[in-house]
Amino acid sequence: MKKLFIALLMVLIAVPALADWSVTVTWTHSVGPNLQNEKVFLDGAEQCDVLGTDPATCNFTVTDLTGQVISIVSYNTQSTPSDPYNMGTLLVVPAPPSGPGLINITQVP
Repeated sequence: MKKLFIALLMVLIAVPALADWSVTVTWTHSVGPNLQNEKVFLDGAEQCDVLGTDPATCNFTVTDLTGQVISIVSYNTQSTPSDPYNMGTLLVVPAPPSGPGLINITQVP
């Protein structure tokens, strides 16, 4: 019985380590002229491409929350990019990211 309890405890401890996390990024669109779209990046890898006429939100899943940087780049109708805007870093300790943005993280069952 003791071995079964220890095995069950080990499984329960390991489950959170295998969990995925849903990240939702919300921002205010660029007010620059001729906005065509904006792209959301996680450590330089594109996660979403959002048209300037769509809601400024992006949802994606990650398996690790340690230290990835979220940034957004705006593009005009000539596909010219802006400088990246650094939204923040996932799992920053002790203070959360600052600036005009919101990052929601929820565990995916």
